[in-house]
Amino acid sequence: MQIKSAGIWKRDKDKPNGKCRRWRLWVLTEEEGRKTRCFDGTHSMATKALEAYKVELGAIIPNAESFGAYVEARVKARAESGDISPNTIAKEWRCARAIRRSPLDGMRIDAIKPGDCRKSMKWIRDNPQRPKLTRDGVLSKTSMLDIYRFARQTFEQLVDDELLARNPMAKIKDPKPDTPEVEALSWEELMGLLDWLDTLPMSGYVMAMYLIVCQALRRGESVAVLDAEMLPTIMCVSQAIKEATGEVGPPKSEAGRRDLPVMPRLAAKVEQMRAWKRARGLADAKPLACNVQGGYIRPQNLYRWWREMRKGTAYAEVRLHQLRHSTLTHMARSMSAFDLMDFAGWNSLKPTRTYIHDDYTSVYRGVCVAWGIQESDTIRLAA
Repeated sequence: MQIKSAGIWKRDKDKPNGKCRRWRLWVLTEEEGRKTRCFDGTHSMATKALEAYKVELGAIIPNAESFGAYVEARVKARAESGDISPNTIAKEWRCARAIRRSPLDGMRIDAIKPGDCRKSMKWIRDNPQRPKLTRDGVLSKTSMLDIYRFARQTFEQLVDDELLARNPMAKIKDPKPDTPEVEALSWEELMGLLDWLDTLPMSGYVMAMYLIVCQALRRGESVAVLDAEMLPTIMCVSQAIKEATGEVGPPKSEAGRRDLPVMPRLAAKVEQMRAWKRARGLADAKPLACNVQGGYIRPQNLYRWWREMRKGTAYAEVRLHQLRHSTLTHMARSMSAFDLMDFAGWNSLKPTRTYIHDDYTSVYRGVCVAWGIQESDTIRLAA
């Protein structure tokens, strides 16, 4: 008889495990469905009785395979389905590799307890494989958060497939992210960066940097802007380069497809880029910020270029995402939350809370306009 899952229930539900003495053993079989038996005794005695019950039923337990093998098979199946984005699959493979290095790797699925999960998560944290993801010698909490969630989702899949009775990660708290807060550059610093970019030889990398600073594009979007969709006063963001595969596809979300106004300084740089392309016989190249062969620049290569070029400058510690964050910070001072959401390409208002703060003056002005009265006709009372 093939067993899909098994477990024990308390018949005295109001008592903790240590005081409960009345249990119901259950075994879910492939052939005959769920089979149950009552048992009186301690929790440890009930656990042993469950194992004996499974043996009595002639159990063949399919979930005796190692957890690491199941994790790898699950990610592979999700990748082959084509329903999951390449970036998500790449992140899941990183989490899977971390788990395969941990004590969880060789454990039987049906033998894993919450304590085993806690010990393995601690082991993964204390034994990082990628030094750049560490903080104070251990794996960063932000990286650990991905692994916690991945492991919890994998166990949840086992429960849904009725290969486990309960999720051993269900009550284990996630670590709090420790990503440092991104500091926005001042407007003067952003303009100084554009001035410095103007001193560099023209290339697709310089053009992509201009798009990030002026339009707050994601780096995958900045290298995928089509030349034909860049007009003198307006541009269209319709695609992005996938970080994991280098493939051209839609932006991060449906809201990523957007039209943005083009300011004169950016328009002038676009004309310089087109002149650079014509001089090299690349006038027909589809991407605006193309490489020397007229093809798309990989986002990783843009990052590497910026990492080298910023050395020895006032921007040595500035990251690409920090430039997008800085531009959005300044745009938020004169935009509503909805306008900022559209400008940034977000599909929800939640990210705007990082940039838009409570402003009594704007609320006061809006109420006055709605009532058709002058602002000077009302008096604000202190709370």
